Amino acid sequence: MTDGFPLEAGAVRLRRFRAGDLAAFQAYRRDEETGRFQSWERMSDERAARFIAAVAEGAAAPAGQWNQIAIARASNDALIGDVGVCVSIDETEAEIGVTLAPAARGAGHGAAAIAAMIGWLFDYRGVGRVYGITDILNTPSARLMERAGISFIRQEDAVFNGAPCVEATYEECR
Repeated sequence: MTDGFPLEAGAVRLRRFRAGDLAAFQAYRRDEETGRFQSWERMSDERAARFIAAVAEGAAAPAGQWNQIAIARASNDALIGDVGVCVSIDETEAEIGVTLAPAARGAGHGAAAIAAMIGWLFDYRGVGRVYGITDILNTPSARLMERAGISFIRQEDAVFNGAPCVEATYEECR
């Protein structure tokens, strides 16, 4: 594709989703602990297949919309998670988030994926700021942001999924 994907990042590859990713996608998206700090809801297989087809065909990071880019093992191209990305309407900044299958955590895959996505957002999309927001109770996510080289900038009270929380914001600017 002409959008710069796939991107090789050490042991992972960022790429577009494929129809064959459905089972792995559903496995990590249906895991309760994986979804605890996420805003997405579980999907039927039919709806998930439509979602995968839509993100496979559309723009990689359309302005003003969330989109998912697949994270696959570079060794065998098996899906292990995804990077969510939302480029602002004015295309000056982007928010990112990562979801990894439980078996893929703790091996550096998330940090490699975030670093590659940030590089793509700076170099290909031309944004000047990339940030991620996480609940402070989601310690693995905060550590992941720090391992990827994203700086903590603030924490503030918020409401997420109808409940009060404290969110930490991390950013990298070019």
